[in-house]
Amino acid sequence: EGIPNARHEAIRNAHFAHSCCILATREDFRDAHTATTKDARVGESESTQNSSASLEQSFQIHVNNKFIAEVEEVAGYCLFNSLSVVANAHPASESFVSLSPEEASQLDVASVINPGAVVAICPQNTTAQSLKRYRIQAPQSASYARTIRCDRSTRAITVKYIKSGEIEHVPWSWLVGMEDTSKKHSLFSYLPAAKSIADADVRGQPSLGHLVLALKWCRHYSSSSSSLNDKNTTPMYLVNSVAERASILLCTEVLLHDELRDSHSRRDETTRKINMQLLDLFGSDFDSSSLSAVMNEDILESIKMQLKDQLHEASLEREEERKMWEEQTNWDNASFLGGKKREGRRSPFRSLSRKTSSDFS
Repeated sequence: EGIPNARHEAIRNAHFAHSCCILATREDFRDAHTATTKDARVGESESTQNSSASLEQSFQIHVNNKFIAEVEEVAGYCLFNSLSVVANAHPASESFVSLSPEEASQLDVASVINPGAVVAICPQNTTAQSLKRYRIQAPQSASYARTIRCDRSTRAITVKYIKSGEIEHVPWSWLVGMEDTSKKHSLFSYLPAAKSIADADVRGQPSLGHLVLALKWCRHYSSSSSSLNDKNTTPMYLVNSVAERASILLCTEVLLHDELRDSHSRRDETTRKINMQLLDLFGSDFDSSSLSAVMNEDILESIKMQLKDQLHEASLEREEERKMWEEQTNWDNASFLGGKKREGRRSPFRSLSRKTSSDFS
C-alpha cells in the first residue's frame, strides 16, 4: 500500500516541478554536473565506475551541484527580501504606542485602555522608549502585562504579567507603552506545513506552514555535508538572516493567533500539528534546538521563551506518544516471545464474546 502512495506522491511533485521549469542553457547543464559536496563527488565517481552503486550515492550529484546551489542562493535572497518587507510592514510591528513619563502621568488611562489590552510596565519610567510587543528585542526593564481594570480615583491600573502570571496594582506613571488593538491582526493563515512542496504551493494567502518550510530549509543547509568550494554554496550569512527573519515572523504570528482565537479552537488538530512542528524546530527546555547552528543564541532563547506554552504542550504530547509506543512494543514482544497474557483490568465484554446467538434466544 505504501509503494503506490509514494509513486503517486512522486508524480505529483514531478508535475509541480515541471510547472516551475524553464529551458536550461549549456552553462546550466555544465554546472548541474559540477559537484558541490564531498558526498556528491564520491557518488558521481562510484556511479561511473560501478553500475551497482546505491541509488542514494548516485542521486547526490543531482541535488548537490553548482546549478542547484546558484538557484538556492537566488531563492534565498528573494525569500529574505520578502520576509523583510513583510516584517517591516506587519501591523504588529507598530501595535505598541510609546509613552513618555509626562504623557503617562497626564493620560486618562481608563478611557483609552480596555480590560484585556496588553501594556508595558516599567517601574522607573525615566525615558521614552520605542516598544514593539511582538518584536524580539525590547527594553530589559520593561515587562508586558494584560490589563484587568483601571481605577480613576487612585490613578492606578491592575495588571496580570504575561510571563509570571503575577497580579499587581501599578500607577499610571509606570506605563511606557500600550497596545493599539486596531493593528492587532495576523497576515498568515493558521495552517501547518504541508507534507510535500506541491501541497504547499497554494498560490493564495501565505500560512504558518510556509515559514516552517523556510526554517526547515535553513536547518537542512546547516546539517548538509561539507562543501568542496564555498563559492559554489549559499552564503552562511544569508541562511542565518533567513532563519532569524522567519523565526521572528513565525513567533509573532503564532502569538497573535493564540491571542485572537477562542480557547476551544486552541485545542484542535491544526493547533496540535503546528505545536509539534514548532517543537521540531525550536526544541523544548530540555532539548537543544535544531536551528542553533543558523541562529543567534539570544534570539533563539527569546523565541523559545515566548513560545513556551506551545512547546510545553507539544512536549507533553510527544512524551505521551512515546509511552504509548513503548507499552505497545513491550506488549508485542511479550506476546511474541512467551504468549504472555495481558495484565490489567478484564474487559467487560469478555464474557459476552463467548456466547453465541442461541444463548440470547
